[in-house]
Amino acid sequence: MPSEGREDVLVILTMVGQLGLIMVGAVAGGLLAGFYLDRWLGTEPLFTIALTAAGIGGGMLAVYRMVMKAVQPQADSDNEHSAESERE
Repeated sequence: MPSEGREDVLVILTMVGQLGLIMVGAVAGGLLAGFYLDRWLGTEPLFTIALTAAGIGGGMLAVYRMVMKAVQPQADSDNEHSAESERE
């Protein structure tokens, strides 16, 4: 396997791992914060549900931004290649 292809695979695997950790961290953070707020304030499921939902939404937004940032350089280079081929 050429080293360039192997580096690409490692970059993709690293990104997948980061995406998973971001999602799990956001959801777990919202769940734990909501659980402790509910216990402290005596509002049993209210903050747990609300902050878990916020964690899911925040995690999805973070994942979306990360994927868009990773895909953007690829799209830019594809546009440059197509513009160069049109000039020829």
